[in-house]
Amino acid sequence: MQRYILFKLKVLLASLSFGFGLVGLVLAQDTTFNSDVTIDLDNPNINIIIKSGSVATSVVVNPGSIVLTLPPGGNNQITLESPSRELTFSGQTATLSETHSCSQNNVFTITFVPGANPETITVTPTNSPCQPPSGTGGGGEGAPPVSTPPSTTTGQVITSASLGGSTTAFFPDGSSLKVDVPPNATSQNAKVTVYQVKSSLAPAVQIASKPASKAKLVGDKVYNITITTIAGSPISLNKAVTIVITYTDSQIAGLDEDTLKIYRWTGTAWEVLATVVDKVNNKLTATTSAFSTFAVFGYSPSQVQVTPEVSPRVPEIHKPSIQLKAQLLAQIQKLLQQILTLNQKIVALGGKPVEIPPGLLRPKPTPSLAKAYVFNRDLKFGLRSASVRDLQTVLSTMPDIYPEGQITGYFGPLTLAAVKRFQTKYGIPATGFVGPLTRAKLNQLFGQISQ
Repeated sequence: MQRYILFKLKVLLASLSFGFGLVGLVLAQDTTFNSDVTIDLDNPNINIIIKSGSVATSVVVNPGSIVLTLPPGGNNQITLESPSRELTFSGQTATLSETHSCSQNNVFTITFVPGANPETITVTPTNSPCQPPSGTGGGGEGAPPVSTPPSTTTGQVITSASLGGSTTAFFPDGSSLKVDVPPNATSQNAKVTVYQVKSSLAPAVQIASKPASKAKLVGDKVYNITITTIAGSPISLNKAVTIVITYTDSQIAGLDEDTLKIYRWTGTAWEVLATVVDKVNNKLTATTSAFSTFAVFGYSPSQVQVTPEVSPRVPEIHKPSIQLKAQLLAQIQKLLQQILTLNQKIVALGGKPVEIPPGLLRPKPTPSLAKAYVFNRDLKFGLRSASVRDLQTVLSTMPDIYPEGQITGYFGPLTLAAVKRFQTKYGIPATGFVGPLTRAKLNQLFGQISQ
């Protein structure tokens, strides 16, 4: 049976405690709690403490929840403490402000501050204690609480404007999608929802408008992510949000794992997102500044165009190549540096240095890349893959490293020599093997889009 307990100002006793069997309904004005008040729930059998100084119009105690009615105004607030369970809440308006924390001894504390509107909030305990953030030290009993962003595994979360929040949705096909909203990404608390849609139920234009004719939709599913205010109104993002999609081996059967990318539906086409592929954990990570429909597309190995790498031939004079121009520019710069060195010796001997035309020694700008390149696997001589093609693409922007500039997808002698020059330039043992040290330097230089 529902137990109605409403509190009246100046009637509360310092030792007042609510337990099973107490039933009452008292219409009251706003009430201030002059001391801590303990409420005993039946299901689960736990205690929730209303902290001294809290203000409420009414408190309704149900077997497994508490319904709070709060008066408007920033000076009124209510604080609840749960020694054994984390608490969730619902029913609030967009003007409510909420903060919560979890101490090192797993005591969950939450404070509600109404805005311009009165609030009616349902508070419900979860199935487990709260978990304090890692790395906060061993404060033990009495350690100060640490605010943590809300996190759920249900595909829906009420994020905090100041702390952010995250939710992970797990789907029957074995995939999952996590959304991680950083602090201050929204101007107010917001509701984020994630759900999966079969391709047969998605808008036909999304399925028909593949990023390329040979691209394959991984898992035959798309993912919708929505964000609104608590009241359901649209809200925009002030910061980029991280999304992580996992997949199963069976979902990518027949595909080149290196080609997997997360795409966002713009309303008319699929936009590729810079994606980090974690092949060990079957995980894709990307960032986005807007929510919409998302999908993962990939290509089969036969659709990844690779051609054998060949030794350079003398180009035709009437048809100079971009690679030849880059090679010649690199040689010119090398000769000019030698002239400068000789000039210094001439001056030291009292002679007149050779004049060099002004501006000739200015370094040529490195060609910018249209996308970021992240290398997650080792590469070696004789390998043929899309990752090798990416390696050749980034090295071709450095004429002093890879003057041939051939982008074939095959790790041949020219690519081997370019990798060794790259390793020598950055103080890495020149083995020609693209291992952790070389990949770390490549990711540092090319892991972000050039501005």
